[in-house]
Amino acid sequence: MSEFTPLAAGRHIASILLFPFLFAIALPLIFELAFHAPQPHQVPIAVVGSGSQVEAISNELQAVNSGGFRVEQVRSEPAAESAVRDRDVAAAILERAPSPPVLYVAKAASSIRASYLQGVFTQLALDARTSPPQLVDVVPLLPGDSGNAVFFFVFPMLMVGIITVLVLLQRAQKWSIEHRALAVVGMGAVGAVAAYVTVVNLNALPDKPALLLYAFFLSQVIGQLLLGAAPILKQYFLPIAMTFSLVVGVPSAGGTVPPDLLPVGLRYLSDVLPLAQGVRVARSVAYFHGADLLAPTMILVAWAVVALIGLAFVRYRGKPSDDTRSDGVTATDQLTMPSLSVEGTETVT
Repeated sequence: MSEFTPLAAGRHIASILLFPFLFAIALPLIFELAFHAPQPHQVPIAVVGSGSQVEAISNELQAVNSGGFRVEQVRSEPAAESAVRDRDVAAAILERAPSPPVLYVAKAASSIRASYLQGVFTQLALDARTSPPQLVDVVPLLPGDSGNAVFFFVFPMLMVGIITVLVLLQRAQKWSIEHRALAVVGMGAVGAVAAYVTVVNLNALPDKPALLLYAFFLSQVIGQLLLGAAPILKQYFLPIAMTFSLVVGVPSAGGTVPPDLLPVGLRYLSDVLPLAQGVRVARSVAYFHGADLLAPTMILVAWAVVALIGLAFVRYRGKPSDDTRSDGVTATDQLTMPSLSVEGTETVT
């Protein structure tokens, strides 16, 4: 047995604390970068007015943030309202001098973006010494929704999946992969029902059963994906899973700050990560009659396929055989819990 030197002890401690150290730095850094100030990127704005009015507003917005806005002209007030209601644009401005302009927004699409755009146009009016625009909310939030109900309906599905898998890795090491997958199904069902009943009774989201189904589906995508990844990633599972789910998954979800106000990297991640798709689906079902469901649903299905492939791979590797069974321990048992081995120390499981 090799001597446990101070150098080996230091390496052992470093191997244990490396991820918590990086997590403690990365989590607040990325969260603050994402949430401390909106960074508009090609936010679509419709203008009802003449060509000169459209050009003037476009120039003013470019002065606020170059490349932050995409201005387009619409022909009429009903067309502007429809474009905002259908989420074709983030807002629409109607010039009607000498009366104050009207700013159309949909707070249900993003209350933070609506407030941000109201502030932008109000500041432009103050700089020009004109009246600030009157705000018209064409898709208002429910009384119990402060603007974050969609995110806090979806977020528990992520946590149910993570916590269930971590508990299974620690306390159910002798369970087969099938039994663990069933446990993820059961806990996902409990979490989805609890979240749905809560938001409906608080009048935070409407009573639409499709929300319950999508919440359960999201819990399974995340839970089964992590369950299959754990024995494959082994000692790297926890840092990769936490980074994937929390460090970049939460800021890029679009549940609080929409993707077109996020920094570039997080904006691109919001196009593919499962939590962001869950937010898109829940918002669409809750407030927009299920419009634009195809893309996020297909991305979630793609993640579900990846999860099933991972589970099938783990089951195949863990299938007992004459070569893998030894002293009552099967390959399945050996794959259950990620382990950390440090040179000069015993393997930690």
